[in-house]
Amino acid sequence: MRFSDRYSIPRELAALYDFVNSLDLRRFREQGVQHTPSDALASRAEAQAWMRAHDLLMPRRLLSEEEYRRTLALRQALRAFIEAAPAKRSKNRDIGEGLKTAAAAFPLLLTTAQHGLALSPKGENRLGQVLAELNHLVETAQLDRLKMCESPECQWIFFDRTKPANRRWCSSDRCGNRVKVRAFRERHRSDGGGAQA
Repeated sequence: MRFSDRYSIPRELAALYDFVNSLDLRRFREQGVQHTPSDALASRAEAQAWMRAHDLLMPRRLLSEEEYRRTLALRQALRAFIEAAPAKRSKNRDIGEGLKTAAAAFPLLLTTAQHGLALSPKGENRLGQVLAELNHLVETAQLDRLKMCESPECQWIFFDRTKPANRRWCSSDRCGNRVKVRAFRERHRSDGGGAQA
């Protein structure tokens, strides 16, 4: 099952969501089970299989070593862009330039669609679809809703559906609670240390 299906992500965001989360850095313990980080694109063969399964690479199309390197560079640039707060994105040229450079390898075509014009990937490597979806978020003023969980043990990319769009964690019950409990313990540990001095 795709992450976008599991977490009910809007279809127009699914390829982008799955791509940036193909690097899963979660390393927390939940209900006694340790979550192990993983990378669905860890090798060129794994990347080919993953991209085919997500309709981002035409059947039997092979990724060259250069395309594989560019695929990883795009994912890293997208994750860095999403991790940065919206105000920081416009002020930090490196973040925008990194994404621009990585995106240049995946051209898009302007095509006619049912309700006007649309961007679509060019060629057999369809990774440009994630860039078209990123553009859709910009056009619909939803880009700031795509965020990276602030928990250092998580860093999952999530889509904030709350009305004020002010979530900091992918899950308040899990990641948010862990961060709050840790902060509480640290405060009490420092209070206790001060009382004994």
